[in-house]
Amino acid sequence: MNVKMITRNVVATGCLLFAANVMAEEKAASPAPAPAPVEQKAPAVQPQQQPQMSMQQQFQMIQQQLKSVQNKALEQSPELQAQAEALDGMMAANFKEQGIDVEKEAARLTEIQQQASSAELSDDDQKKLGTEYREIQQRLMVARQTAMESEEIVKKGEAFRNALLEEMIKIEPQTQAMIGALQQIQQLSMQQAAGAKPEVKITQESK
Repeated sequence: MNVKMITRNVVATGCLLFAANVMAEEKAASPAPAPAPVEQKAPAVQPQQQPQMSMQQQFQMIQQQLKSVQNKALEQSPELQAQAEALDGMMAANFKEQGIDVEKEAARLTEIQQQASSAELSDDDQKKLGTEYREIQQRLMVARQTAMESEEIVKKGEAFRNALLEEMIKIEPQTQAMIGALQQIQQLSMQQAAGAKPEVKITQESK
């Protein structure tokens, strides 16, 4: 894990619904145009008919497919790479202004992951490492939220996301359909968490 991975995932990945909670937060703060609903081209995903675990598995599967398409888009487009590099620098500079040493935090996260895999650690040590890991993640999340309040970063981020999405669609025409499927799963999951009945469809008409 490094600065580029953290900042680029914040700007591109999160906003393409590769992380449902990040998308929900950003839509509430400054909603981005949602892709038009795709019915006939959408993957054979019907979350309203599936149990929660199955929805999670479907979400992860589609998420991985989108990540793969995103990586291909970045690899084959020098222009996208340049935009991503510029965003990386802007995010890193903003983090630094906040007093966050991203390189140090990222290195510590990697170190914790390596330490946690040791079978010699006691349960108490495992818990301490887990707590520290979550605290670092929280600091980075807060820094991300603050950075995304920057008008310049938001504007550059939107331009990058639009260009990235366009390139992804060229590679995989089903990109928007897959994003729509993730939105469906996310919405249904939120409904179920709020106590809604699983069989109720996502879009309901008032009687």
